[in-house]
Amino acid sequence: MQAFRDFRQFHVERNLRLCGARGGIVIGPTHLVEPEVPWANLLAMKEACEQFQL
Repeated sequence: MQAFRDFRQFHVERNLRLCGARGGIVIGPTHLVEPEVPWANLLAMKEACEQFQL
């Protein structure tokens, strides 16, 4: 499970870095979260955003 969490965190961090250090971005999975998306994925994205620092 840790490898999957690391994979998700990598992608969140990559997207944050691509958007730049100046902020102004709203992080979200998409405009609509499908019912089959595990809640754990959304929590992992939130946690990765909170831990991210440039």
